[in-house]
Amino acid sequence: AADRQTGGAAAVSLRAGQRLRVFCISDVHTDHAANMNWLRDKLPERAHGDVCDVAVCSGDVSDRLPVLSETLRTLKERFSEVVFTPGNHDLWVGRRAHPAAAEGAAGDAEDSLQKLRAVLSLCREVDVHVGVLRLQPAASREVVIVPLFSWYHRGWDTEPDLHSDDELREAWSDFRMCRWPKELAADLRSPDAGNALAAHFAAMNEPPLAALCGELPAPPPEGRPPPAVRLDKRSTYARFGQRPSSDELWTSLDPKAMFTPRADSAAVSESAVREEALRGDPMASRDDPHDDPRALLRAPRNGADWPRGASDSRGAVPRSLSPALPARTPSPTPLPAAAARPFVISCSHFCPRQELLPEKRLLFMGGLHKVSGSRKLEEQIRQLMPDMHLFGHTHIPFDTTIEGVRYVQVHL
Repeated sequence: AADRQTGGAAAVSLRAGQRLRVFCISDVHTDHAANMNWLRDKLPERAHGDVCDVAVCSGDVSDRLPVLSETLRTLKERFSEVVFTPGNHDLWVGRRAHPAAAEGAAGDAEDSLQKLRAVLSLCREVDVHVGVLRLQPAASREVVIVPLFSWYHRGWDTEPDLHSDDELREAWSDFRMCRWPKELAADLRSPDAGNALAAHFAAMNEPPLAALCGELPAPPPEGRPPPAVRLDKRSTYARFGQRPSSDELWTSLDPKAMFTPRADSAAVSESAVREEALRGDPMASRDDPHDDPRALLRAPRNGADWPRGASDSRGAVPRSLSPALPARTPSPTPLPAAAARPFVISCSHFCPRQELLPEKRLLFMGGLHKVSGSRKLEEQIRQLMPDMHLFGHTHIPFDTTIEGVRYVQVHL
């Protein structure tokens, strides 16, 4: 494959007959030795010849730069190209206060923005992509991978509070391990906590997004989603009146009610969204566990939920996101060849949509919503309109299609 730069994006041209495969994983946390060993043992061997394999890692590798370097180099040994976007753990600097445990934790970074710059510098050093990557097969449409920087903010959480801010501050390590310049920091108790950080990270995406969206053919009008609608989850709280981590909840709750809106709400329920996707998608099956809301409750904790035939005898190969297959929600009318829109895959560490995180009463950590998502990230995904978005952070496996975009999380 030939590498080159086009308009600030890296481009790789595949040879005639060379196949393209894209793999995804997130939250490998290789500062734990068992996870590093899993990565070395389970990743597929590097493909040669007629296959070009690309890995997308959606953040949370390690706060130790030497471990991050070793992990990215391991991925580079196994894949032709690697795309990475950093997570919150990658930007920790708090271990500097504990020299015995902090070898290489922050490099010379005094705060998490400096740490971000060090992480991006390391990625350039080991030839890992943190910007747009354009993959150009010889005989099929282009594939564009778009990593997006992001950070969470308190306002993304629209559900009733079940835990105090003090409990979350104590439980969530970012409040101790990340340091920010004064103009970006905000007290968790403030309603606008995290807004400045979310805006700062979103602003990093604006130049490449503007350039890419100005160049890509627009999706057909039928593919445009309606304006953002916030799910109204209050009815289920009123109906069950239960707190997270209740044994009674897990034995009595009908999971189909997880995303049920109030009768007078204009919000679209998750089940209705999935039914609509099924009606318009001849590839989908109502027996597919990924299209069943109950799959959220029985999904394996390690995320190793591979489709039949997509893994070897050890279950070693992560889910393959093959752009050669039809999209799960295909465009109603094919575009002319001259105007064919590339298959676009975006990725972020944090959640862009409320539908990608179960209600907090179903979670062990009821405050997770305050530290998981970004509305600005959702706005940028709506601007880009990718075919697929990969994300991480919550350690909850997902594979669902919402408003024409397939959202996937496969964590370690």
